[in-house]
Amino acid sequence: MLLVPAHVHACRAGAKAQFKPQARRLEISLPLDTENENYGDCDEPHKRIRSLDLRSTAVEDTGVAYAVGVVRGNQLVLMPVDYTLQLRPNMSYLNVVAAKRTDGDESEGEAEEEEAQQIEVTVKKRETERQQQARLKSFSYLQQEEQQEQWVPLQMAPPDSAPADAIW
Repeated sequence: MLLVPAHVHACRAGAKAQFKPQARRLEISLPLDTENENYGDCDEPHKRIRSLDLRSTAVEDTGVAYAVGVVRGNQLVLMPVDYTLQLRPNMSYLNVVAAKRTDGDESEGEAEEEEAQQIEVTVKKRETERQQQARLKSFSYLQQEEQQEQWVPLQMAPPDSAPADAIW
C-alpha cells in the first residue's frame, strides 16, 4: 500500500514508480509543471530540475505490529504492514555534476603528473571469520547487492480510478 499526499495526484500524468523487493527500495519520479508561474527556471543547465525524484529509505523496525484499516461503504478492510519506507528527495543528479567538475580538474593536472613516477602500495589486513561476516554486512556490500537486483516497474493509479476500484 502506498499512501500518497493529495497534491501528488494533480501531477500524476507522466509519474513513474519502480521497486526492488529484496532491497526494499522504492523510487518515484514526479514531473514538475515547468509552465507554472511558481517554477523558477535557472540559467545553469545542471540546476534545471524537470522532475521531483523520491527515493525510499527503510524505517527502523520498532518491534510493534501495525495494520492499515480502510472503511469503504459498510466494509472494513485490515491489512498488516510488513515494513515501512520513508520517501525523501533523491539528489543523485548533484553527484553527476560534481563528478563532471572533478573530471575536468583532473585532466588539467594530468600533464604535470606524467613526469612523476607513480608507485602504488597496498596493505592487506588479515581478516578473521567474524570480520569477514561484518564486511559482508557492510554498506558497500549491501549496495552492490541492491545494484544487481532488477527494478520492478509499478503502475500508479489515482484513488478514484478503475484499477483502484478493482481492488475493492
